[in-house]
Amino acid sequence: MQQYLDLAKHVMTHGVDKEDRTGVGTRSVFGYQCRFDLSEGFPLVTTKKLHLKSIIYELLWFIKGDTNIKYLNDHGVSIWDEWADDSGDLGPVYGRQWRSWPSEQGTVDQLLNVIEQIKTQPDSRRLMVSAWNVGEIPKMALAPCHTMFQFYVADGKLSLQLYQRSADIFLGVPFNIASYALLLMMVAQVCDLKVGSFVHTFGDAHIYTNHFDQINLQLSREPRALPQMKINPSKPLPNRKHLILSRSADFVFDHPQVLILKDLDAFWDGGYLNENRVCVIGGGEIYAQMMPFADRLEITHLHDHLDGDTFFPEIDPKIWHCTRELYHPIDERHAIDFTFCTYDRLKND
Repeated sequence: MQQYLDLAKHVMTHGVDKEDRTGVGTRSVFGYQCRFDLSEGFPLVTTKKLHLKSIIYELLWFIKGDTNIKYLNDHGVSIWDEWADDSGDLGPVYGRQWRSWPSEQGTVDQLLNVIEQIKTQPDSRRLMVSAWNVGEIPKMALAPCHTMFQFYVADGKLSLQLYQRSADIFLGVPFNIASYALLLMMVAQVCDLKVGSFVHTFGDAHIYTNHFDQINLQLSREPRALPQMKINPSKPLPNRKHLILSRSADFVFDHPQVLILKDLDAFWDGGYLNENRVCVIGGGEIYAQMMPFADRLEITHLHDHLDGDTFFPEIDPKIWHCTRELYHPIDERHAIDFTFCTYDRLKND
């Protein structure tokens, strides 16, 4: 990825040698910016191996609002272990600030709020999330390096700019680029927008002196073509037609069992209820609108308390009867036990 190599070369060539809190020493510049157009590919550094699983699960951990390393460890991720206390806690780090910033009224869910603002006020200049809570920094195992990010909507595209006060170019920055690019893709998807650019703005961008050899090795390599990242490219269930509602003209799902519709009117006008088997997959609003026309519900009950902003409509026992249950315990692949349930509509006498 050329932008990353340009950053590394700039710091090696123009940086100032400085001391730091670790005692290792760095070569550093103050102020730099990289831009990544996600239509050109997913910005993953290609001149060295990256543990993509760690990047994805760390981001999901942030989004969950979690601050304990158990979730990460359960998924084979250990990048936060050295800063955790004996109970695995890290204090009020990123996830806590994103999802539960303390206020006089309780807590503020910054991420949920900014998604709602993107949907309702896309031209707002306040589409921001901050992890830099000055009053709580002393309680954090590590002060936030990537401190705040801002969204921007133009021409139906969503872009994101990150301000990173402190950037470890060899170890941290490749993770940060991929993580926030993925976050941008996820938020664009739930806001029904195209993906624009990720803008990465640095404060103190530095290379530790014990990484000079590795950085020079990176600079000696030719970057490869960028990979493609697909969100939810799952295969449809067999023996049924799937109708996906999306207002995005660019959304595609190339499969003979899948039809893309722009709204529910297109569903009614198309006479799809006459199909032998139609599965509706969507959010809470879609489920609420379609349940009166359904004859069967396939539900997965998670046996745990999970935070969320979208919930399945209430299942009325006067209308629905559970005809099948299949329990699945916790195992190596599943951190939560769950039950698959089939509900059939009761027939009127």
